[in-house]
Amino acid sequence: MDKSTAYISQIQINSNKSFKESAIRINPDLVEAAIDGDYTKELAFFYLLKFTYRNSHIYDVRQPKQRIAALAGVSFTTASRWMTTLILRGLIIPRKGYWELEATPRTSIRHKIYVNEKPTIKEIRAALLFTPIEAIGRKQALKDNLTQYLSDGTEGLKDYGKYLRKETFAPWLSVRFIAKVLKMSQYSACYLVKEWNRQGIVKTIKPESEFMFTANGCDPNHLEGFPGHKYTQEGGLYKVEASQHEFLHNPLVIKPITLERYKNMSKDFRLRALIDEINQSIKNEEVI
Repeated sequence: MDKSTAYISQIQINSNKSFKESAIRINPDLVEAAIDGDYTKELAFFYLLKFTYRNSHIYDVRQPKQRIAALAGVSFTTASRWMTTLILRGLIIPRKGYWELEATPRTSIRHKIYVNEKPTIKEIRAALLFTPIEAIGRKQALKDNLTQYLSDGTEGLKDYGKYLRKETFAPWLSVRFIAKVLKMSQYSACYLVKEWNRQGIVKTIKPESEFMFTANGCDPNHLEGFPGHKYTQEGGLYKVEASQHEFLHNPLVIKPITLERYKNMSKDFRLRALIDEINQSIKNEEVI
């Protein structure tokens, strides 16, 4: 995980209390590894086992795969293949008389996903895949908050009260971007966003198409300076901005930025680069 996320604590995560009884502690590093290695279903299966066997021990290993296959709602062959993958990845450790499920590191103890009382592989996988998207949303919220704070220049930095914003933030994330991050097709990403909405993880707000100008014979793929998805229809060029996603399980509540907090953030070289980028962007806008 990016170490700069230590300062992403600028974005306060508030959990919906109604989901706490069905929380599963996860390791975000495992999620990233599963996305890279294309075994997210197997990882969802692992966390289903963690959710079911709270002490992380599976006893009575004489015929465990039949019992586990029934629990997961998959065939014996699928359960066997997934368990083999998890054993090779070191997530299931065979012991004498039982199988042990790898413990979640204490450094990741605060990371949770929220599921129903009787979750399915599909629901757990969708919640796991939301983890990197949630982290990107936090960073986007932090950047937006810093931009608001820096937009008035040096005098604005001295004003303690003017930027004490405390509100929820809904990031803008397109299906294409989500597909790229999660290394899947756009069709799969679109289906996943619908699943997030169905599970109540997010509420997606889709923008309306906006007419830009008449563009007969124009190739929208080679236009620069116009953000958003572009397409032509009946001789007109249209664009659609990225959808906005309101996080429901863990709302992104922006904590106020004070001068002291800003100075502390400036000491981190990674965030210093972000601050410099924002300042340069503000200067470019002033020139234009």
